[in-house]
Amino acid sequence: MELTVYGPLRAVTGEKTITVEPDGRTVRSAIVAFVERYPRASTHLTDEAGTLLPSVRVQLDGDAASLDDPLHPAASLPLFPALPGG
Repeated sequence: MELTVYGPLRAVTGEKTITVEPDGRTVRSAIVAFVERYPRASTHLTDEAGTLLPSVRVQLDGDAASLDDPLHPAASLPLFPALPGG
């Protein structure tokens, strides 16, 4: 599936759109697959316990998504990381 990344995640991936192969069928599985492929991205997405940072935004087909939302093979999944500043 394709993930579109923004902000500092683009510096980690070198591309705006990347492909991941989630092990499951949820938004969480896509994010896990992304971090496994790009481990440096974890500091922009999760805390030390592996919990998604409150300022991270994930969309599924244009709507706000929760980690347990189901994915379909053609899903659009933009990922907006936590950004420094205020």
